[in-house]
Amino acid sequence: MSLPLELMEALAIAFVFVWLFCLGATVGSFLNVVVWRLPRRLSLVHPGSLCPVCHHPIRLHDNIPVLSWLVLRGRCRDCKTPIPIRYLLVELATGTIFLALAVWRTLGPAATPQTLDPRWLLSWNLAGPFWIDYLRDVILLSTLLAAGLIEADGFAVPWRIWWPTYVFSLLHPTVRWVLWREDRLFVAAGPGMELIGPQAMFLLRPWVGLAFGLAMGGVVQWMRRAAGGRDLAVRPVAVVLAATGAALGWSATLRAGCGGMVLLALGRLVGRGIPTAAAVGGMVVVELVGVGQRVERITSWGGGLSAWLMPAGYLVLALAAAGLLGRWERSYSEHAGEGEQASSPSPVASVEVPSDRPP
Repeated sequence: MSLPLELMEALAIAFVFVWLFCLGATVGSFLNVVVWRLPRRLSLVHPGSLCPVCHHPIRLHDNIPVLSWLVLRGRCRDCKTPIPIRYLLVELATGTIFLALAVWRTLGPAATPQTLDPRWLLSWNLAGPFWIDYLRDVILLSTLLAAGLIEADGFAVPWRIWWPTYVFSLLHPTVRWVLWREDRLFVAAGPGMELIGPQAMFLLRPWVGLAFGLAMGGVVQWMRRAAGGRDLAVRPVAVVLAATGAALGWSATLRAGCGGMVLLALGRLVGRGIPTAAAVGGMVVVELVGVGQRVERITSWGGGLSAWLMPAGYLVLALAAAGLLGRWERSYSEHAGEGEQASSPSPVASVEVPSDRPP
């Protein structure tokens, strides 16, 4: 007795979603290793995961994302030392990111008529571009999550943590063009003349976004320092915005950077430090669900004038937030002595981490 076709299609989609959550949780487990070892200049491969107290290697069946923490009730199997809940939360968060993005783009408001038909998974021309775009975005979000946790621990974010998203985002349109040639790079403009076609501009998009992110981050960081801000133990915001620009383009980076600086300023206003990568990452999520594009459509009523006024307004708002951050940091430095600084909360939020050996 065979199952109805509709039920089989629904089961296939459900299997894909469950698999994506498990894949995301596995990536989250690796991010826990990256967050602990990378800023301490430790190898990501050797030694394997071990208990920080009894130094016993963690067994393979005790290293299953999410499930192992729940089965062990958050304790080491050998010495019963509590395992920080942050490991579980990071795995759940990453799995949720992988799942939610796929659901949003296939069944949610961002779905297209093609993705609403389960048979699109069998089409190379439909599923291929979808999954390569999806992979670019989850790499960016996972990197921002890891960078935010490293900042929250009080470490400078190593440069090499950004290389996967830089490389994949910059090569992403080229790979799409090689595998799915939807247009020519050059179009004929007349006898003996050719102009750059829309596909060639698509290939340049991540490079333009990368350059814009570096430029915007540099200007924002300059404003922050010019207002008296002190250097924190984090990488400049330019590195975060450059990664965002390479993945999402310059306009989304402008909105995400502006929103991120406003979040940083609001966090300082209420006395809660927010990691730079976390602030920008939150706005990247807003961009990925299409809020930024809706705002852009609403504010495009003025034609060419609003096309210049709105980006300028975003940039001015970001610079104003950076200036406020700089002034607050200068005031904090002037009114806090060294001993007082040591006992007061850090501008970067603290997160419980293991205290001895790498996971």
